Amino acid sequence: WKTFFEANVTGTRHVAMGCLLAGVKRLVHISTPGIYANGKNRLDLSEEAPLFRPLNHYVATKRLAEAAVLEAGGAGLEGVILRPRGIIGPGDQTIVPRILRALEAGRLPVVGGRSVLADMTVIDNAVHAIERALVAPVAGRIFNITGGEPVPLWDLVDDLCRRLDLDPPSRKLPYRLAWFLAGQLERWHRLFPSRGEPVLTRYGVCLIGRSLTLDISAARRDLGYDPQVSIREGVERFVDWWKEQER
Repeated sequence: WKTFFEANVTGTRHVAMGCLLAGVKRLVHISTPGIYANGKNRLDLSEEAPLFRPLNHYVATKRLAEAAVLEAGGAGLEGVILRPRGIIGPGDQTIVPRILRALEAGRLPVVGGRSVLADMTVIDNAVHAIERALVAPVAGRIFNITGGEPVPLWDLVDDLCRRLDLDPPSRKLPYRLAWFLAGQLERWHRLFPSRGEPVLTRYGVCLIGRSLTLDISAARRDLGYDPQVSIREGVERFVDWWKEQER
């Protein structure tokens, strides 16, 4: 908690205060759609969708960081909050590389069936959204950002496997069992924190075992946001970059 709070909440407050002291007019804050996750399928969510108990400290502190940005609006800072879903593309150090490492280790089962939808954002589109948020008359607003084209997650994983000569996942793990096992692992690691991050968390299970798709109509209408690069093209660009790094 301490690490996440210092980075996401204290850090954001410092940035907001720095903006106010330096006379910066607008701050574009990058949040997370993880705040919508509750362990169930949630489809076509608007920015006003109800929020539930955060699944982990990262999500909890990102919610607090959003509040800090909006609070700074009372002092005159124009805050705009973006919630980009699953940023991928060249330079990705988080999402796809974690999937690839799990595939290479043979420990990525298909969780909850193959009907899970992935609603992702190619890095080019995330940058485009930030550029629009800097100039559009939308101070104090929150926007969902995605590529606007949810695709079956496991088809995407199979495509990655074909492109990188990896064996696609074949084992299946029921969602309820995966959720239970992740909860047990989290409790174990809380007792023995020196073991580091659990190989399976409830948040992770939710990300790959449940659909979470976002409505981006507000971003299209009020930001002038228009996704420039498709998810398939973003994956292709990532694969080309990844192969170059592996040489």
